[in-house]
Amino acid sequence: MSTDTALPHAAPGAGLQDLDRQFLRPSGWRQSQAAMAPLGPDGTPLPWFTYAAIELLPLLLRPTDRVFEYGAGHSTLWWQARVARVSAVEHDTAWCERLRPRLSDRVDLCARPLDHPASAAACQRVAPFFARPRRTDWPYDAAKVVRRGLEDARFIAYATRLDEVDPDPTAADRGFDVIVIDGMARRLCTWVALQHLRPGGVLVLDNSNRSDYDLAYTLLAEAGLHHLPLWGLVPGANFHTCTSVFLRSLERLPRGGFQGNRLGLPEY
Repeated sequence: MSTDTALPHAAPGAGLQDLDRQFLRPSGWRQSQAAMAPLGPDGTPLPWFTYAAIELLPLLLRPTDRVFEYGAGHSTLWWQARVARVSAVEHDTAWCERLRPRLSDRVDLCARPLDHPASAAACQRVAPFFARPRRTDWPYDAAKVVRRGLEDARFIAYATRLDEVDPDPTAADRGFDVIVIDGMARRLCTWVALQHLRPGGVLVLDNSNRSDYDLAYTLLAEAGLHHLPLWGLVPGANFHTCTSVFLRSLERLPRGGFQGNRLGLPEY
């Protein structure tokens, strides 16, 4: 090990002080913890993704991109500053109303709560998904099953909101460049999303450390997407998790060259 990469000898606790000085404070992690919301070092909104994903995603984006989000929040505020158009569906109606005043005219936000009535056409549309084998028994109470994004049948109207905003994904000017799955019914939403993702598109599946999303991973593998699992901390939280980026092709990845971090963290 070279001398410039060796761990320094320090008094007990000094390493945690360095972590605070070099990462927790300058990244905005401390501010996020205090605010109970994901924030950058300047207080601007961040997605509640791992820091690795927050660093990578801007490198994949284009100003002309169209984004669809399952699950709206601080990520919606982050996307609207970077892309041409954002459509989002959210199950929490009260949260939608709190969020709306902060949205630009480039954002379309729709509330679709638990058990929102689904049309006969929507139910027929997703019938092939429900014919697939998938896990339905969980070691969680009913509320956690919903909260964890595992209740598919009660969120058909939520999942098929994407079909409504993109009724003909085969048209030349349709489909979405980025689809984010960070809300309810994540396996069902993955099935719908794959039919609307453009050929060079990006799919983001948050909390992909959970093996519960069994069928989602199968569907993504069957579709031939490249998988980048981005592990690490998220703003303000004290656990290790994963945000996965799935790519239909590698054309969006930057070529070789130095990429400095986007949060202004000091080099060491």
